[in-house]
Amino acid sequence: MCIRDRYKEISQKIRNDAIKAFGSRIAVKSLDSEKTMFAITFGSKCDKCKKDLGTCDQYRCVICNPAQYYCVECIKSFDEAKTTNDLFHPHGMYFIQKNSQNTIDEIKIERMKVNPGVLSSKSHNSTCELCKKKPLEILWKCANCIEYDICYDCFKASKNPSHPKYEEYRQKAKEARHDLDTHVYVREDFLG
Repeated sequence: MCIRDRYKEISQKIRNDAIKAFGSRIAVKSLDSEKTMFAITFGSKCDKCKKDLGTCDQYRCVICNPAQYYCVECIKSFDEAKTTNDLFHPHGMYFIQKNSQNTIDEIKIERMKVNPGVLSSKSHNSTCELCKKKPLEILWKCANCIEYDICYDCFKASKNPSHPKYEEYRQKAKEARHDLDTHVYVREDFLG
């Protein structure tokens, strides 16, 4: 079997595994390059407060079908949550940035197969790519990159130009070919 045929076989297996794992909850499509990716779109209204979303920063539930979308303001309540009972929605969330439109088709299927929901255990093996610490409560996994995880504090710092580490974190991300402004993230909350 030639390398190209083997690549097609592996690509098809990944696609079939994704369909089995997620069923109709998320659309899977193949592009000419034979990479298998998830189709994620922007939502029109926040399912909690009914605010119009358009193409602003927003969250989409990883699991729910039909898709549930939330505005940034509604998800802020997740930041104070101590247990899963404190959350108004129990699943992990994609964070879709307003500038994600051009990278939304680059979502890596491998990243979505790893525990896409709110977790009840605080133990995990991820290390923040920016500060090198193990995040304790909130982890941001890049859905565009194969392996790029950042902790909540670094995620906030990378979005705040007045933060002392802003330039350093942006440079580190750039060197890793990670785009802090356009990539889609999966937010995972590690709660007791």
